[in-house]
Order: sequence, then C-alpha cells, then structure tokens
Amino acid sequence: MTVTKERMLPLYQGMMLGAYDHRAADVVKSPTAQKRQNQPQYLTDEEKADPQREALPASWIRADLVDEDMPAWLIGFSSLTSATNTWTMVESPRVVRRVSIVAP
Repeated sequence: MTVTKERMLPLYQGMMLGAYDHRAADVVKSPTAQKRQNQPQYLTDEEKADPQREALPASWIRADLVDEDMPAWLIGFSSLTSATNTWTMVESPRVVRRVSIVAP
C-alpha cells in the first residue's frame, strides 16, 4: 500500500458559523438522529479563548481541488436550508475564511 500526504481543507457548513464568528461550532454526528445526523456542538468560551482552536467539520476536501485564485475571505450564505423548511435563507450572510466552498 502506498501512503501519500495531501493537504486537506475543512468543508464548512452553515451550522459551524455564527454572527461574526467563523468558529461557532464543531459538526458532530448524532447517534440518535434518524434525519440530519450532522449536528452542531457549540464551542465553549474556554475553547474560543484559544486562538489556535478551529471549528471541526464533518468533511474535508483536498486542497488541490480549491481554486487558488479565490480571495482569502468570502461572504457566504445558504441557498437552501432543508426540504422541510419554508425559508431558503434564514440568516444574514457570513464572512468566511478561505477554506473550501461547495456550490450547486
């Protein structure tokens, strides 16, 4: 077996972000949820006091798949929240650090 090292970037989900906060919550898989298994686990004040602490995503993407010309900071929003919700945009846009972005 060949082992290779690739740089991976976090794949941010809306639940990881808060107003003026790009590291509001980790994404954890709920063992009891039948639908929407990925749930936010909000960082504590002590965790946020550590400038090295980042929000942990459920998924990662290879860095070489992310456009190198992308700006360092982006404004992001969710164009769809859930098939069971009537809103398509619940909150104001967020400023997101350059990580990985998924668009339809």
